[in-house]
Amino acid sequence: MSRAMVKDIQQAVCDYYEVDQATLFARVRSRDADNARQVGMYLAREITRLSFNQIAARFQRTDHSTVCHAHRKIASNWHVYGRDVEAIRERLAA
Repeated sequence: MSRAMVKDIQQAVCDYYEVDQATLFARVRSRDADNARQVGMYLAREITRLSFNQIAARFQRTDHSTVCHAHRKIASNWHVYGRDVEAIRERLAA
């Protein structure tokens, strides 16, 4: 079930930020791709029971610290990302 849920999160993030999944998984360091990826990792950690390592694997990252950084960044900058996170949560609930 967690695998399907992460795929749903990834799709909702791609739809919201208007990026394709290839961009979400790519090593590209553009602001749009980074924001989408980090919000997706944050939501995966908040919604699923997956570990940082498992989430990193689902986002094709080799290190759990990438997910730790993403989670910390979104949580500490809620005033910037909170509206996006909540909008994506609503899409997932619909």
